[in-house]
Amino acid sequence: AGGPTARTGKASASPAAGASWPGAEAADDTATVARLSGAPDAWFAPPACRLPLPASPHHAAAAAGVHLTAAGIAGHRATLQARLPDRPWVVEGAGGLQVPLNASERWPQVIRPLGLPLLIVASTRLGAINHTLLTVQSARAEGLTVLGVVLSGPPDPSLDSALASHLVGALACPVLGALPWIATPSPASLRPWGQRLLDAPALREALR
Repeated sequence: AGGPTARTGKASASPAAGASWPGAEAADDTATVARLSGAPDAWFAPPACRLPLPASPHHAAAAAGVHLTAAGIAGHRATLQARLPDRPWVVEGAGGLQVPLNASERWPQVIRPLGLPLLIVASTRLGAINHTLLTVQSARAEGLTVLGVVLSGPPDPSLDSALASHLVGALACPVLGALPWIATPSPASLRPWGQRLLDAPALREALR
């Protein structure tokens, strides 16, 4: 999210923010992404809520005494959209497509009304083939438009060959790029990788 946002002047929002990795600002992914992107603060909208516990949104919300709902997130986004009517949006989810928000709702109930294409970021660790293919198939079954997949982590030739056949070939879903594991991320270390992603024609077109 940081690279595309920093390079194109988009507004960026995370529906529910929390501290999710070592070095992240306490209870605030949004602040971490803003810092690492090097983009102006005005390009980042506050999340609908901040959840201190780094866990699934439904569990983190319950721990914070918050009832997280798709309608609440939609209302927050409508307020932000009215404030910045001429800005396209990059909206970051959390936890995976079918992770629950509460006892009855999951991320598709949030994503579908936004009308935004879905960019799936897939880890290259063991299990990535199954997780990636299931996520793409699930997204399409939910009526969501899948822009493509970005891989994150160390290169894996077995993953690349499987996705070439079963993702790009059978499902006609492109791999738009790859990001390596960066132990100590900074604006300088992330910038060239963000630019490589923006060189993907499908991603560049979606961010116009």
